[in-house]
Amino acid sequence: MESHSSIEGQGNIRNTIAFFLLGFCVYILVSVKIVIAEDILADSNYPTTVVFTCGMGPWFLTTLILPHFIHKVPYGLRVLFIGVFGTGGLLLISLVNKIEVKLTGVCFTSLSCGVSAVTFIPLTAFYREATVKAYTGGTGFGMCLGALYYAGMCKYNLVPRSPFPMGDLGTRLVQCFSI
Repeated sequence: MESHSSIEGQGNIRNTIAFFLLGFCVYILVSVKIVIAEDILADSNYPTTVVFTCGMGPWFLTTLILPHFIHKVPYGLRVLFIGVFGTGGLLLISLVNKIEVKLTGVCFTSLSCGVSAVTFIPLTAFYREATVKAYTGGTGFGMCLGALYYAGMCKYNLVPRSPFPMGDLGTRLVQCFSI
C-alpha cells in the first residue's frame, strides 16, 4: 500500500508535466506562425505586418473578452475548440495556396492560442506552484523549439520557401505534418 504522500507526489509530477506540455503545444503554434510569416506572404502585395495582425488581433480580443463569460463553458468544450481551431488553422496555412485563406488559418490558430491562455493559465491556480513554473517553461521551450525546427526544416529543404507550390495532396499532407 502506497503512502498518501507518494501518491500526492506522483500527481504533482503528472500535473507538472501536463502543464509543461500544454504551454509547449500552445506556444510552438505561436512561434511557427511568427516564423513563417514571410513564407506565407511570398509573391503577394501584402506587408508582413498583416500576418502579425492576423496572429495577434484575435488573440488579443479573445483574452480581452472571454474572461467575462468563459466560466460558463465546460473545459471539455474549450479543449475541443482549442484542438479543432489550432489544427484547422495549421491545415489551412499549409494546404491552401490562396493568401486570404492562409491568413484565415493564422486567425484560427490565434483564436486557439487565446482560448488556451484564458483556459490553462487560470487553471494553474488549482494546483501547486510548480504547475505555473512548468507552464511558463513549456511556453519558452515551445517558442524556441518552433523557430529552430522550422529553420532546420528550411535549411535542409524539407519545407519549400515559396507559398507551397506542391502539386499532389500526399506531398502536401507530409509537409503539413512536418511543420
